[in-house]
Amino acid sequence: MRHIYLFTIGTPFALTTPLVAQTITLYSNAFTSPNMAVTTAACGTDISQQAVNDLWAGTGGGTGGGGNWAQTFTVETLLINGPGNVYTDQAGIGGDYCIGLQTAQQNDKAALTLDSDGLPYVNLTMDISGIEVSGCGAPFGTAAPIFQVTVFDTPSGAFNINSPGMVLDDATLTGGPPSSDPFSFNWTTVGAALDVSASSNGTVTVLIDLQASGYAAFDNLDISADTSPLSISEDSPTSEAMIWLDANGARVGVRSMEPNATWMIRDVHGKTVSHGRSMSDGGLDVSQLPKGAYILSWSGDHGTGHGRFILP
Repeated sequence: MRHIYLFTIGTPFALTTPLVAQTITLYSNAFTSPNMAVTTAACGTDISQQAVNDLWAGTGGGTGGGGNWAQTFTVETLLINGPGNVYTDQAGIGGDYCIGLQTAQQNDKAALTLDSDGLPYVNLTMDISGIEVSGCGAPFGTAAPIFQVTVFDTPSGAFNINSPGMVLDDATLTGGPPSSDPFSFNWTTVGAALDVSASSNGTVTVLIDLQASGYAAFDNLDISADTSPLSISEDSPTSEAMIWLDANGARVGVRSMEPNATWMIRDVHGKTVSHGRSMSDGGLDVSQLPKGAYILSWSGDHGTGHGRFILP
């Protein structure tokens, strides 16, 4: 089962100089196309301990000038449905690879430095799941994963993960329970609105730190700069989904989108694949889009909204 955090209309905020509503994709990566062959670590199966920056630098989309990663300890790349058939993803959300962090024996962290283009908010969404590891010191144990996302002021553009500098904002993101099969993913989409208005020159670093679950993974990372914060409600099995597909997968329904809002659909690499104005009933025709994960954003008279959907 895939849990979804709801994305609601952004809360208006006051500024000395009014800003025109704007959303800029800084970084978007589904971790599908590594820079080089992914080699399995000697200590395990379908798990790589190659540096995140070696495999994934420059592979994401977006205009933030990002792509260079910093990390503590190993920070693995897991091969989903890899040659060893260890890690499975029944929902197909994670693709071929995802990024794994450990907290049972060491505190893995991963960080990305970006240019927020002078906008006051950095909004982040990603999919997270607890997962067990085959080998490499495991078992570590799994639980509902808790990640802390912290954004630091990095005016020099050179981030030192051991001396990160001034904290601008942070958020705690909690996933759903792990799968009954410890080697199978149970993804939850989570998100955070991070206030970077106190940044010296707009250059910031987003640090991802696993806090709970012996081991967990993240994937489908999307980071945008915005004039409005992403507003997120609590995850609940009885919550009404903001974004849903009809039975044929040809139409996206969106709760709370204004009738005349402008909207844009981007793929996981940040490329705009469709845009326009919403229909009178808040639905969008996506029948011409290929299978895959997409990010929908919209803007209306009363605020903005963001969300993610997958065409199976």
